[in-house]
Amino acid sequence: MALRGCPLMTEVRVSVEGRESVLKILGMHCVACSVTVQRALMSVRGVRWVEVSLASNEARVVAGPGLDYGELLRAVRRVGYDVYRETMYISVLGARPEDAAAVERAARLWGVFNASFNSATAVLYVEYNPLEVGPGDLVKSLEEAGFRVGEVSRSGVDVDVDRRAVEKEARELARRLALAVPITAVLLSSMFTPVPPLVQLVLAAVVQFYSGWGFLSGAYRAFRNKTANMDTLVALGTFSTFLYSVYAAFSSGHTYFEGSAAVITFVLAGRYIESLMKLRAGDAVKRLAQMTPLRARLRTETGLVEVDSSQVKPGQLVEVREGEGIPVDGYVEEGVGYVDESAFTGEPMPVEKKTGDLVLAATLLTRGFLVVRTTRSGTHTYLAEVIKLVRQAQNARLPIQRLVDRVAGVFAWIVIAAAVATFVGWAMRGAAPEHALLFTASVLVVACPCALGLATPLAVAVGLARRGEGATCEET
Repeated sequence: MALRGCPLMTEVRVSVEGRESVLKILGMHCVACSVTVQRALMSVRGVRWVEVSLASNEARVVAGPGLDYGELLRAVRRVGYDVYRETMYISVLGARPEDAAAVERAARLWGVFNASFNSATAVLYVEYNPLEVGPGDLVKSLEEAGFRVGEVSRSGVDVDVDRRAVEKEARELARRLALAVPITAVLLSSMFTPVPPLVQLVLAAVVQFYSGWGFLSGAYRAFRNKTANMDTLVALGTFSTFLYSVYAAFSSGHTYFEGSAAVITFVLAGRYIESLMKLRAGDAVKRLAQMTPLRARLRTETGLVEVDSSQVKPGQLVEVREGEGIPVDGYVEEGVGYVDESAFTGEPMPVEKKTGDLVLAATLLTRGFLVVRTTRSGTHTYLAEVIKLVRQAQNARLPIQRLVDRVAGVFAWIVIAAAVATFVGWAMRGAAPEHALLFTASVLVVACPCALGLATPLAVAVGLARRGEGATCEET
């Protein structure tokens, strides 16, 4: 994958002074969700600026030095959403109960949500944002504070945070959709083949309360936060239709169970497609992140030791053999070899490297043998900076997207007002209450602006992903 000329990297700018952080937000479905998360983060003491991207499910936060990082997590969870985080257990050798406060203080780096030291077992538990901090940073901080670190245990560390978060959402949507589709097909067939109303009620209830549970819970969460979103419209429309159909089933009236089930199924299908688009949009970042070797062959006084490449420190020597990827940025200390740098320069022919020449992580030693003196590793390499810039570009909002977000944010209230006016209007004309309710539900469902809120950010994200698929950064 080549990264040719990246103008997008020069366009992403933050005018607010402070330290920047990127959070992966879980549970957002529409623009109103992103606005709610943005308000929650802005309410945190020390936060100066926030931008939330629905397309990538990320929030960019700029904060002052006095920020309590854990407050970001608590603020997001207070409004019903969550932040993707990973956990880690670090054995602190020789630490005593009276050292607990010092251990926790040393572990509270930028990016750590929670650090708790168990003095009985001498194990430190850490919840952290993998986009900001890693095990190597925590180990280094503890060692600088004078503690000896033993075993480090992590819960399934993966370089691709984006894909795991979205894949989890896609799997959940697929499960609910797999049940909704056949049931909806049966209910739709009842328009041509008689199906007992009570059977329709049971089938529709499964779709309404299992497949459509996300809409009901999302509407409740919005109500609790005194907002309205796309979930509110879908939940009000389908639930009112379902309740009317339950009444009709027991009063020998005409039921519309197939209507509520079909709307839930179609919106679920749309959200599933959206999640697949998000996965595709994140593929460029995934491919970039997977280019760096996870292990490095470190030269020490006692011999060669294989370590996590992120734990290699500046100044240490790393051996790279023919056919291996280079795990760190640095200068050639010994040896001669030919390195494939096409991922960065686009040049198809390997470049000769000898003593004193610069080599970059994620390039490939096609022939020869090199000993590299490390200058940068882990999240500080040139490639890691490229990945960070790609993330920033995916989160950047165009002027048209800001306009769409503002319109979509108030549109839900306009639709609800229109639905109430519809009910009142038909009732004043003498229509039966059940008919007025049916027209009201139609307005809520048909006017749901999910596409309005999501089309622009997804178009931007997919466009950036396509741009990044073949591009290299010759100018940075």
